[in-house]
Amino acid sequence: MSDETTNEAHIDLANLFTAAAADITDLQNRLREHDNPTDRRALVRSVFAFVESMLFALKQEALKHPAIFSSSEVALLREESYELGDDGEARIRPAKLTLKRNLKFTFSSFAKAWRTRDRLELSGAGWQDFRSALRVRDRLMHPKSIADLDVSDEEIRAVNHTSVWFIGIYAIALAGAVGEWWKQVKAMDLAADRRSGAAKSRTAD
Repeated sequence: MSDETTNEAHIDLANLFTAAAADITDLQNRLREHDNPTDRRALVRSVFAFVESMLFALKQEALKHPAIFSSSEVALLREESYELGDDGEARIRPAKLTLKRNLKFTFSSFAKAWRTRDRLELSGAGWQDFRSALRVRDRLMHPKSIADLDVSDEEIRAVNHTSVWFIGIYAIALAGAVGEWWKQVKAMDLAADRRSGAAKSRTAD
């Protein structure tokens, strides 16, 4: 991947991050000014839309290094699965990925693509908040009673904490990739300096 392409990829990720996070910030501000059930539900959905969009973006980055992944890993990064139709032909269909597993796989794959250490921490309070918030999101998506549409103070706190936790682990992953990218740039600079030095030496001779 060229330096220019890599830089553009990081800019795209940053722009997506900014746009998706803006919805969360707007809803949090509205809830501080006027707390109401509708915006509480909207915040839950917005946080998980943000999470899922950023996971998809990280997988697209990982797919720029397909040679290091198995065929099954590439399919999952593309969110694809396969089946046989009645005509005996193979068909592609969307993969059914649970969000918890998808999150783990995405961060692991992104780290693998950039040759960095997977720093995803799943034993702390952030992971527990994420799991709690995810249960709220799932309940809102499939309500069985009017009570299922209520989001409690404790639940909205878990959702807000999830947004901060996810931004943190995303930033750590991206920082690792940028660090590796910088190593590559420095290595290229060193190689260029050596070539320049060798050329000057030949000219002097």
